[in-house]
Amino acid sequence: MIDSLAGGWQTLFPNGGDSVFVHGVDWGYDGEARLTWMDWEFTGSSVRMTGRLIRAPFEITKIISVRDQEITVGETVRNVGRERIEAMWGSQLMLGGVLLGRETIVDSAAAVVRPDPQTSPDISYDDLMPWPRSHGPGAMINLSRLPEPESAETRLVYLSDFSRPMISISRPSHRIAIELVWDAEVFPYVWYSMEAGGRSGFPWYRAGYFLSLTPCTSWPAHGLNDARRISNSTVLIDPSEVLTSYVTLRMQPVD
Repeated sequence: MIDSLAGGWQTLFPNGGDSVFVHGVDWGYDGEARLTWMDWEFTGSSVRMTGRLIRAPFEITKIISVRDQEITVGETVRNVGRERIEAMWGSQLMLGGVLLGRETIVDSAAAVVRPDPQTSPDISYDDLMPWPRSHGPGAMINLSRLPEPESAETRLVYLSDFSRPMISISRPSHRIAIELVWDAEVFPYVWYSMEAGGRSGFPWYRAGYFLSLTPCTSWPAHGLNDARRISNSTVLIDPSEVLTSYVTLRMQPVD
């Protein structure tokens, strides 16, 4: 459930977004991996974490490495069952604090932006736009600029067709900038989600202010069944098959 969402940097697997009931069990909001207990050990400048899901037949290994001005999260998932399993897989970063504000600039190498009808009424997933434009509720929005905290706005779009897998976020007034790069062969899509006081009631009560970026295998962010039905972007993982990925966050120099 969303009430267990810890923020920070989370693994979405084997489901992404809304809960789904598959294989006789509820896979839950954003999947089980982010809630799984993991053993860990230090290996030099890295932390190696391993865990076994309960509701899906997978082992997960996560290696978090710190080098100079960058952090890399490398992940491996292995199907330990004897059935082919359909899944979604993503790496979600929730960003906030001094990085975000009215003057923050978001740059992306994506060519295509798909809107989400649940946050932008009267449009469809096929209403594509070039970066950084997208359809908002009743008007076009510029995704490279962020709304202010109390603007009562929620954004959710899907980026794809990257010339290279890169998104940068900078706030020159605070002399802070980061760059995100990832394994585009595994994660061809990125969910771009912005909360700026747009959701009333639980869990944000119109006080949420964060930017979430999720390199992912699949879209939309509404669970496995929708990803299969709408975009046919789920992944099939055979028994004993191993998949690997990485996402790197770099601190960038600010002039």
